Formats: sequence, C-alpha cells, structure tokens
Amino acid sequence: MKSKARTDFFLWREAMGFHQKEMARVADAVGMTVVSAGARNRGEVELSVTERLAMSAARVGLPPWSPEVEPDLIALRGIRDVVEAAKHQGARPKRKGGQK
Repeated sequence: MKSKARTDFFLWREAMGFHQKEMARVADAVGMTVVSAGARNRGEVELSVTERLAMSAARVGLPPWSPEVEPDLIALRGIRDVVEAAKHQGARPKRKGGQK
C-alpha cells in the first residue's frame, strides 16, 4: 500500500487528541500493538473493517462489549435511531403549498 501523509488512522489519532509520541496510548485505545498502530498511522498497512469499528467505538467512548454493558449499548442505539430519523425528517422535500 502506498503511504500517504494523512492516513485515516492519522486523522483519527489527531481527532482523538493523541500526539505521535503517544502511540502506546493510541494502540491501547483500539486493541493494537504499538508496531501495528504505527504502521497504520504511516499508511503502510490498510485498516480492516474491525479496526475501523474499534476506532469508531473509541471515538465515541464506547466500552468493550460485555453482557453488563449490553443494556447501555441498546439505549445508545435507540438514541442513534432517533437522531437518524430526525436527520431524515429534515431532508424531506416540501409538499405543495409549502407544508412538510
């Protein structure tokens, strides 16, 4: 894979507030080794779907799954569904006469 200066992992790391020198913390946040995180940060290795999902979970502060956190995750899913429905409500075309 060709290296690019600002990889998705690099952009995620910055969005999380981690500096290059904090690669151990970065790796820990998504369950990678420091070597693996560094390779993805430099664009030497492409991110898998699993890694991208871990990055998303870490970005929004989700805990690792366990039966104990399942109720919280279900509640969060309900909130997400409400937000998505509201986004789609706002995107509806107007009906004749200017009514939604």
